[in-house]
Amino acid sequence: MEDELNPRKPLPWRDGSRADDGRPEGAESSRSVLLIGVGALITAWLSLLCLPGAGFGEGFEAVHIARTVAEGGGFANPFPGRPTGPTAHLPPLFPLLLAALFRLLGFASLAIAFASSLCLTAHVLHSMLLVPMAAILVGSHRVGAWAALVAMVAPPLLVLPQWEGVYAAAGLMLFCLGSHRWSVAGGLSAGSAARCGAAAGALALLNASTPLVIGTWLLWLAGRLAAPAKVRVKFLFLTAIFAGLAVSPWILRNWLVLGALVPLRSNFGLELAVSNNPWAFPSQRENFRRPHVARLHPTFGPEIREEIRREGEIAFNRRKWAEALEWIRGSKAAFLKLTAARVAQFWWPVHEISGFHIFAVRLVTLAGLAGMVVMVMRHEPAAWFLAGASVLFSLPYAVVHVSTRLRFPIMWLSLLGAGYFLDWAIQALRSLCRCRM
Repeated sequence: MEDELNPRKPLPWRDGSRADDGRPEGAESSRSVLLIGVGALITAWLSLLCLPGAGFGEGFEAVHIARTVAEGGGFANPFPGRPTGPTAHLPPLFPLLLAALFRLLGFASLAIAFASSLCLTAHVLHSMLLVPMAAILVGSHRVGAWAALVAMVAPPLLVLPQWEGVYAAAGLMLFCLGSHRWSVAGGLSAGSAARCGAAAGALALLNASTPLVIGTWLLWLAGRLAAPAKVRVKFLFLTAIFAGLAVSPWILRNWLVLGALVPLRSNFGLELAVSNNPWAFPSQRENFRRPHVARLHPTFGPEIREEIRREGEIAFNRRKWAEALEWIRGSKAAFLKLTAARVAQFWWPVHEISGFHIFAVRLVTLAGLAGMVVMVMRHEPAAWFLAGASVLFSLPYAVVHVSTRLRFPIMWLSLLGAGYFLDWAIQALRSLCRCRM
């Protein structure tokens, strides 16, 4: 009995099967992962050349903050023009990474080339990690290989080194792989919770939406592992505590510098106001192309930047929050129409950088949804994680404008669904051909 309750004991799945560690089995699987990496690198280079999204000029908040940090001005000034002061407009990790590059290499072509190379590396890693993730979720490396093939043939991710999306996506898969390995090998122990919490906190400081996926994954993982309910609840509680400790320096900094409790970022009031007004469109790209809406955002509106500088970022966002809520209360029909359109365009983009990118994202959405439906029909437990994390991550974007860039951190969920659907369809076709022969 004591051994059964020991949280450090290696754990199988609750159905008694062995939990796959996700590592490739044999030389052939290793070669497949290597080929996926090479193919992903070629695809990423083509994306960078044919659909240029790289740029470190005006309009990129992370770049503005990084430049201010590199010049010794602190974590401040996310917008062009006159300084607007200290900020928590973005979580700190990605701007600090860019700041380190600017400090070492200068704000010139060498730093931009290095940042682009890092982004390409993240794209390659993203594709390669699909294989072990599929092995953990559905017990098949082949499903991950199909998912990677989809990502190469119809790449839904653009190479955007000025944004953190692909880093968050690769980081989330690494977190899933790491937390699974720690929990299976060492049980749901305090040590496993500490590692999971530290990694979860780091990802939250990279992208503020990652806790939605992390929480779903940990609930799914703890529910799947064969451990007593008390041990699982304790593991989840300790993980949350350690994640809070990892984020606490940033929270303390915001309290001391900005004078308010800001867990991760401070810009929700601004985004809510820009996304909900008489001139707003569902997509971010369309909003920023329309002068009436673009002028409401400090990236494009010098008057708005002056308001932030005068009021301070926290007071400004609180005022914008109140203005947005006032418009929503007075324009419920328009708000509901915008919300429905945003929900649809998060998964089915309309206004994006190119027609091919729209096609690729739509294809991945359709194939991913088909794969999740097949998973449910075949009683695959992974279906609930893939669908749950996808829906939960999308919820904040029902009330603010959408862009495919904002979906990058969870595109791998749809890719895995697409890989599962392709694998199932091919196996079904083979079975049908054998029956006819």
